[in-house]
Amino acid sequence: MYFFSVLYDTIDACLIQQKSLVYIFKRTEDCIDQCFKDIDNIAFIRLKVTIYSLDVISLNISSFMWSVFNWLLSLINISGLYIDESETVYYGIKLPVLYHSNANDVVKNIESNKNMLNCKFFESLCSATLQNISYLRFDNLRLSFYLLSSFLENNKISHFELSFCSFDVADTRTQLSKILEKISKLITLKLRGLLLWESDINFILSSIIRYLVLYDCTVVTGTEKAPNYTYRPAYKIYKTLTHLDISFSKLPINFVSALLRSDSLENINFSSFEFSKDDFVSLSLFNFTKRLNYLKIVNLTTNDQLFRFFEGIKSVHTLILSKILNLANLDFFLRLPNFSESVVTLNLSNNFLSVTILNLLGKFNQISCLHLENSLPLNSEELDEMPLFRTLEELDVSHNEFKAIGNNFISRCLKLRKINISNSKFHKGALMCIFTNNLVNNLLHLDLSGTELQHGDFQRVCECKLLQYLAIDFKKDLVSFPYELLMYASFKMYLNFLIFAVEKIEILDFINLVIEFPNLKKFRILCETLYVARDKHLQLSLGSYNAKSFCYIEVLYVNPISDCIIEFLQSTSIFYSISFFNHP
Repeated sequence: MYFFSVLYDTIDACLIQQKSLVYIFKRTEDCIDQCFKDIDNIAFIRLKVTIYSLDVISLNISSFMWSVFNWLLSLINISGLYIDESETVYYGIKLPVLYHSNANDVVKNIESNKNMLNCKFFESLCSATLQNISYLRFDNLRLSFYLLSSFLENNKISHFELSFCSFDVADTRTQLSKILEKISKLITLKLRGLLLWESDINFILSSIIRYLVLYDCTVVTGTEKAPNYTYRPAYKIYKTLTHLDISFSKLPINFVSALLRSDSLENINFSSFEFSKDDFVSLSLFNFTKRLNYLKIVNLTTNDQLFRFFEGIKSVHTLILSKILNLANLDFFLRLPNFSESVVTLNLSNNFLSVTILNLLGKFNQISCLHLENSLPLNSEELDEMPLFRTLEELDVSHNEFKAIGNNFISRCLKLRKINISNSKFHKGALMCIFTNNLVNNLLHLDLSGTELQHGDFQRVCECKLLQYLAIDFKKDLVSFPYELLMYASFKMYLNFLIFAVEKIEILDFINLVIEFPNLKKFRILCETLYVARDKHLQLSLGSYNAKSFCYIEVLYVNPISDCIIEFLQSTSIFYSISFFNHP
């Protein structure tokens, strides 16, 4: 997408469709085929600019080029601005995965000195673009409260994010609420790594926010006695809040209790959360009931107030209990009758689970999706018969170890359609025991990435009849003729998504992998080397094969790819989109 390079030859842009994002970044050697031809089908488009690109645009382009830039933005119809320190070029095509909560909502704190946001960029944006912006996000920057204040005069802002940002020395005691109160229609507020004041807390409670994230935040009370945030008529958030994430934060008990009382609250993340040291608070503050859609608890410490709240939960659809170091706490959750009667998706990843703990799942009658990443005991023969063996359709048992004898957990599941066994260790014969005839006949989604396969294991995988998604790893080169086996696999006509890791691959083998699967929609290959054999020539073109649907292809490589290969692959038909990323 080099037409943005008309502004300056060191920047480039691409369209990240799955994130509705036009991304301007520092040009690299990567070849990104993320064209703008489908941009008219995206209703809400945000502009992401790295701080490098923003400085280039602000300091180096002429007035005429600014008019060109504003014209480009008007054509794209930008509705949001996202400015970030990091130069992350690779986003990757979106692939279906087993349910993984909040995977895309993680922001990494860059510890180095923050770069100052250049005011000229905002001053030079045309008024039409500014008036159209409703989404505003800043990550890992040094900001001026004055700049934020002037920009937020736009009353259309409904989504505001501030993550791990620092402020001018003169602004260090300025309270965020003085800026946010200018936004009358704020729906989403996400703050990460910030110090909040009492006025900020009062603003939040008095707002109409629906989605609230306070990640790694603390509160300065300014008084020796903890403020009382119990119910007040001015607290509008009671009627609007639906999503709450206070992970890694340290917040006053009264404040958290007030948020939890919101009438429409149905999604909560308590990961690594703790209360600040307040005066004694009665347990009655948490003596109320809730029906939740989603509850995430990671690395929880014992807390009487929160446990009283958990006991009052009448139902929860998705429950995540990860890194619970105290097994008594895990036992407490799994014995709550309201949980066992309502949970459909359960995540117990990264726990030290014994057969005794797993047998508590015998009370759960509706589980269709179960995550046991790095949690499954090596021997599960003593597991009781449980309803989940008849209801489970999706299973994540990645990062586990499997023996051929004594581990029959997977083979007892009768309705499995999707399974993730990636980065696992299989003893000889273990995989063959897992792939029963029932699994081979019904499996739709299989992730074996990062897992060593023997030749016989892969032959059995190729017998799967209906497989639509396959991620597999041949970097250890233990399978003979893997490409030939794949091309004659039983699932050949059904496969839509293929992720393929290999140490090196010849270009014609790569092409055959693409064209032999007529319904392939997305193909990602991870290799150290993509090469042309001396005795072969680039005679076959992807354009000679008329695919049934458009296919997105990504090549993640380590060693440089020759220009002739890139030129050849880029000269394909309209049925393919191919991107190249250096990915050491």
